[in-house]
Amino acid sequence: MAKTVLITAPTTEPITPDELKTHLRIDDPVEDAYLSGLITTARKHLEEAYWTQFVTATYDQYFNKFSSPLVLDHSPLISMSSVKYTDT
Repeated sequence: MAKTVLITAPTTEPITPDELKTHLRIDDPVEDAYLSGLITTARKHLEEAYWTQFVTATYDQYFNKFSSPLVLDHSPLISMSSVKYTDT
């Protein structure tokens, strides 16, 4: 069983509200905040459903035992800063 902790949340979204408005042919800025919320909600839902990270974030993941292989909760992996083993 693994425990995953979000360290740094995404600072951007896959698309901007302006890009979404262009796609939907919306000119009125009244819905900008609502559309921003929809983008974030959709990204989070799809990331959880498909175990895929669409924008860069930082996680710590802890395993209480070795298994073969160690499966990371989020992909794709861009970089790994450290691997630590603690013998108890």
